[in-house]
Amino acid sequence: MIDLATNDTEARPSELGKRSQRGLAFRGQYDRRFIDALWLVCLFTLAIVSVGPRASFEGDLWWHLRTGDWILEHATVPWRDTFAWTTNGKAWIDYTWAFDVLWCGIFRLWHLHGILTATVLLRLAWIGALIVLLTQYGSLLRSTIIAVPVLLATIPLA
Repeated sequence: MIDLATNDTEARPSELGKRSQRGLAFRGQYDRRFIDALWLVCLFTLAIVSVGPRASFEGDLWWHLRTGDWILEHATVPWRDTFAWTTNGKAWIDYTWAFDVLWCGIFRLWHLHGILTATVLLRLAWIGALIVLLTQYGSLLRSTIIAVPVLLATIPLA
């Protein structure tokens, strides 16, 4: 045994082995947590970078915002097209009315920055849910490694 009072450094080999094993186990656990955290930081950074200013140039976003604005003004879902000049007055089913109202509300409060932030948060929530689901079948590191290509596949290329 090591006696700290007398500065005796004689130790039995079996005790040294146990201490070094505990130290390696702690270090291995620490290294694994660090690597897992590093992967998550990389994944979240990729998710944030993947939604850039190009999302504001997506054509349908402005139609969704205008339709949401119309729904909030009239307190009803449009059933006739009033926006396009080629189909003006024709029957139209707005099956994305809830999304339109939600995005219009976000745009009214925080403008385009709010839309981009909400997009990032939704993407992170989706990837987070995927990682939680995959960790039931494997480690966090393996789940994150699987989730990265899924995230890359969902990034719009246009």
